[in-house]
Parts: sequence; C-alpha cells; structure tokens
Amino acid sequence: MFENDEEKHELPVKGIEHITLYSDVVITPTARKLISENGIRLCFVDKYGNLIGSYVPSRSTQSAMVLLKQAQFYVSEKRFKMALAFEKSNLHNMRAVLRYYNKKKKGILSEQITQITQCIDGLTKKSSVRENGAIF
Repeated sequence: MFENDEEKHELPVKGIEHITLYSDVVITPTARKLISENGIRLCFVDKYGNLIGSYVPSRSTQSAMVLLKQAQFYVSEKRFKMALAFEKSNLHNMRAVLRYYNKKKKGILSEQITQITQCIDGLTKKSSVRENGAIF
C-alpha cells in the first residue's frame, strides 16, 4: 500500500523488482517480510538525491557471503590473474581460428597471426595490474 496526504494506492507485488524510497519512510515489519519474500530490492535516497543505503533480500540470487567474496576478489591480485588468463585464452582461440583459415587461404592471414602472437607475448610479460593496463 502506497499512501500520501491525498490518496492511497495498492501496488501489485508481482513484477516489482526494485523500489527507490525518498526522504523519511516507515516500513512495517509485514511490508519488510513481503519485500523479502518477493525478492524486491530497496534503495534509500535522501531529499537531495544522495544514496543513503540499500536493502537486498537474502533470498535474492546472491547471498551476502557471495557479495563479500566478490568484493574481496575485486580488489585482489587474483582478479588480474584471472582476467589475464581469460584474455590469453581468447587470443589463443583467435589465433587458432586464423591459423585454420590461413592454411585454406594459402597464407593471407600471416600478418594477423603474427600480431596476435605479439599480443599474447605482451600479456605473458605482464605480472601486475600496476604495469599499465592495455598492451594494444
């Protein structure tokens, strides 16, 4: 139920994924239970539009522990190593496809294969996020 000084509105719970609440709002325990059971995320904003906080129900697709682990991983060096592994495997796959078609087309893709090989070599030399990002 949404209510202000002039009128009352019933909001259908089905189909609501996110509600943004402005200024001072009172949420009853029954409403909190309904919000949690239906996986509705809440975002609290002050009268100036600044984010105060948010609420993500525990039955949402991600638990708090998953979010914490993701945040820890985001700031760690493991993140860089994983991204590097993804990029290298992507380049290896591209090079394999180019080599396949290079054999069929009698060497017209040799230059592109060489460029991708150089990119792979450049990525192999990277050992830290701090060694400036891109090599292209």
